Amino acid sequence: MQPVDTARKGASIWDVVGQKTFGDNVNELTKLPNSVPKDPRVYTKVDWFGRGNQEGSHTFPFEVERQLADDVAFIAASEEGARRVSAVIIEEGNGAGLTVRLAANEGVPEAVSTSLKEIFAVLQQCANEGMH
Repeated sequence: MQPVDTARKGASIWDVVGQKTFGDNVNELTKLPNSVPKDPRVYTKVDWFGRGNQEGSHTFPFEVERQLADDVAFIAASEEGARRVSAVIIEEGNGAGLTVRLAANEGVPEAVSTSLKEIFAVLQQCANEGMH
């Protein structure tokens, strides 16, 4: 762990608990049998459109976009447990096309990244050829 010295002396979060102690505690917590993440938050159509988003301005219906994000996250879940959590967002571009962003707390394994790129390449080819 690299030292972090961004706060003035006496105002650092590391004054109470040192970085090494904190890191050791986190490592110990991940070894516990119940070290699982909280239940995922499921956003509803009301949650999304209640924030000023307009339903008619999207390429796909909310349910389709959410299901696509859920499906990609499922495919990306290369390991079970709290150490390998994935999150996916779908972004609509200006015009035709979507951007899929994937994040994982332990990094995205190369095999997962390669597999998803292959899947999306096939989908892109089908879209370009007009297959629906």
